Amino acid sequence: MVSERRPSASAAASSRTRQFGETPNSLPPVSVSVSVSLTRRSTDRARRTGLGLYHRAASLNYAYGVATTKRTVAGPYRSYEPWNSHGDDSGLAALGTLPDDAVVVDAGAHVGEYALPLAAAGRTVHAVEPDPVAAERLRANRSATGVESRVTVHDCGLGDRDGTATFYRSSAPKGSAFDETAATRWGARVVERVDRRVARLDTLVDDLPPPDALKLDVEGAELAALRGAERTLREHRPLVVVEPHGTDRELRAELVAFGYAVDPYGDCWVCRP
Repeated sequence: MVSERRPSASAAASSRTRQFGETPNSLPPVSVSVSVSLTRRSTDRARRTGLGLYHRAASLNYAYGVATTKRTVAGPYRSYEPWNSHGDDSGLAALGTLPDDAVVVDAGAHVGEYALPLAAAGRTVHAVEPDPVAAERLRANRSATGVESRVTVHDCGLGDRDGTATFYRSSAPKGSAFDETAATRWGARVVERVDRRVARLDTLVDDLPPPDALKLDVEGAELAALRGAERTLREHRPLVVVEPHGTDRELRAELVAFGYAVDPYGDCWVCRP
């Protein structure tokens, strides 16, 4: 009589590995998924808390504080912001190589992190900012830097047509945008909806000197902004510094169609005709 031999525990585990791709002692996929979800939620919560504390400190500083000198790769400026968050940006470094008499359009100017150091070196900057709170803070920082004559603030956004659109102010102000999804990234929420002017760059440039450079950081509206700048790009051929926000393939194709070479540079693209 032949006795039946049962496989050992290690042999059974090895068999399951071959049949189902399991590894001994591995966690079930559902456990990994839950772990990742919890980690993401914890990260979002920590980010919301950090951003909330920063923006409360910023509000107090704009109301009662003192502007301080911020040193950047393009030169110093003065601001009421508590932290010099863009001082070593690759896009600012690229714009900082422009001649001191250059004309720059800064779309998505926020509170002046690019516009003010560029202007402090002598350049003329047209700062385009649709967020009403950010635009007022930009004006405060402009005064503190002493460049009122070289920085013009345009209270609008750039797009592919002239008109108005709903602007979503975010609890994470740098994420405020004309797109509601963009305004609720990082666990943020929409705190206010306001109607704001949208203009084509071609319309703005009708009343401005031809720009030598265009900076675009407009929270996902970069493609529309480029399409509204067709005449400017074809006739004046400015340097374009753009931070893509999820439209990389279409954005690159649009720039190439305008005859620009796209060079990834840090977290932005530097595009030359």
